[in-house]
Amino acid sequence: MGFLKKWAGTIGIFIIFIGFLALLMLKDYPYAWIPLIAIGCLFLLLYLYFNREELSSSVRRRAFLYGSSAFFTIIFSLLILVFLNILLNSRYTWVDLTEEKIFSLSPKTRKVLKEIGNGKDKVTIYGFFKEGSPDWVNAKELLEKYSYETKNFEYRLIDPEKSPGLAQQHDVRSFGTIVAIYRKNKTTEATEEGITNAIVKITRGSKKTVCFVTGHGEKSISDFGENGYSRAKTAIESQGMEVKEITLFEKGEELENECSTLIVAGPKKKLLPEEISALRKYLAEKNGSLMLMLDPLTESGLEVLAEEFGIKVDTNGLVIDPLSRLFGGHFTMPVITKYESHEITKDFNYASILPIASALSKVKLPEGIEVSAIASSIPNSLFEKVIDKQELKFDDVKEIGGPITLMMVAEKKKKEEENVPSEEEKKPEKRMRLVVVGDSDFPSNSFFEFSGNGDLFLNSLNWLSQEEDIVAIGPKKREARELNMSANAGKILFYITSIFVPVLIFIAGISVWISRKNL
Repeated sequence: MGFLKKWAGTIGIFIIFIGFLALLMLKDYPYAWIPLIAIGCLFLLLYLYFNREELSSSVRRRAFLYGSSAFFTIIFSLLILVFLNILLNSRYTWVDLTEEKIFSLSPKTRKVLKEIGNGKDKVTIYGFFKEGSPDWVNAKELLEKYSYETKNFEYRLIDPEKSPGLAQQHDVRSFGTIVAIYRKNKTTEATEEGITNAIVKITRGSKKTVCFVTGHGEKSISDFGENGYSRAKTAIESQGMEVKEITLFEKGEELENECSTLIVAGPKKKLLPEEISALRKYLAEKNGSLMLMLDPLTESGLEVLAEEFGIKVDTNGLVIDPLSRLFGGHFTMPVITKYESHEITKDFNYASILPIASALSKVKLPEGIEVSAIASSIPNSLFEKVIDKQELKFDDVKEIGGPITLMMVAEKKKKEEENVPSEEEKKPEKRMRLVVVGDSDFPSNSFFEFSGNGDLFLNSLNWLSQEEDIVAIGPKKREARELNMSANAGKILFYITSIFVPVLIFIAGISVWISRKNL
């Protein structure tokens, strides 16, 4: 009995401490802490029972009152910390206090996750990384944010070296691979943009096909040179779409069945009337989706087609922009820094550059067609029509203008009955969509990675394909901020933080010590 009287309290506190460690660390045994805490409390009760007389006399002492007050304050604070730790471990949460929200998922990602949250099937992500590596930690942090947004999302991080069977099952051959599974479909990406697009691709229906027209000197998706579109092709395929080249003569009557979206990228030769007629029928009668990228100083015959849908393309000159010199380019390369409000440019705030551009404008609109400007050059830009020198200098420019429209879209208006929600969910009827850009070089291999060029191209393509949920999420960056203050303000701040506040804390501490000493 003497042993329990002397050591029961210490043993009880030690066992309770072990119980709290088991609660925090033994995730695979969630209830192991309960018997430990119970045994520890039993030892504490035994200690109080065997020492009841000594404790009864000690309660009346002043030192005990102050000591017990401090003891229970410490215990209460520890209990609060333990409770908060349990709460945060049971539900992942965070607060992003940065103005740019660089630690949060983008609004487009949250929209996609909200939609899958309304369904019954779960999306499962397997991430294959080296355990404990920085990539492992970053992937876990990112995927936790996804699982926080919806209950229909779950993930598991796997080390391929420790689980080679799973890696072989999912055909994973390198670290850093993320496999998204939904109804036995999968894709691989390892960024927020990649994961979000993977979710959209595997949860949507049939795969869509993007067709590039050839036969008139257009940019080629098989060209890996500076002027080629091989990077654009790779980017389109990474979003789950098929890409191929066609000729209008062969597929003129089958465009609707062959292509969900059609692209004509910088033709050098004039299209035949039969080919233009096939495109006109594809748009007007079949409600097709078409992107025209028409370079200046080149007549393709597509200018007439674009004008029939309310967009005039002036290829008889060049857009001149002095701002492009700041980016190291020629003044014939207009820079886009501001975009009009549209689904293509929603949450898009990256500069784009068009290496050489025609001017666009709105003309008389046909009935039932809406036309919108998407991007324009800066107000200081000009449009030069007189091009009679081999080397154009900025001093030679005589025309005035600006801002000059560089990108426009046309879309068939919604019918009034389409705005009325039906009792049953129905897939919205496909509507004609047209994107016209005064340049075909901006998504080429040389310029695809420049700031927002690639994202602008992909956003336009996704809008044409009526796949607005496929997103282009650019990297989030902190903006540099400076605190400017006068010399006097700097001195005042120094005196307050380095002298006044420390001295005030020191005086307060001495006062408390003296007052307690006199008790």
